[in-house]
Amino acid sequence: CIRDRADPAEDLETFNRREAMRETVFLALRTAAGLSAAGFARRFGEPFEAAFPEAVARLEGRLLREGGQWRFSPADWLLYDHLIAEFF
Repeated sequence: CIRDRADPAEDLETFNRREAMRETVFLALRTAAGLSAAGFARRFGEPFEAAFPEAVARLEGRLLREGGQWRFSPADWLLYDHLIAEFF
């Protein structure tokens, strides 16, 4: 892209529905705010835990739902790269 002198901002990545779900989770769980349960359901038409039941089950105790938000426990933030792999 850069070698061809093309503008990288014009190279848009596209996702299918499942990939968009994963990307949303990947980006949201990197933040202290976490993933909005209502926002995910509104955007994708199903609850987060229904979209990723296996990952939610495997991450029990590390992936927390608090006040309508899903997030990793602060003690697990340094393990983010390892934990997020459960969604892929």
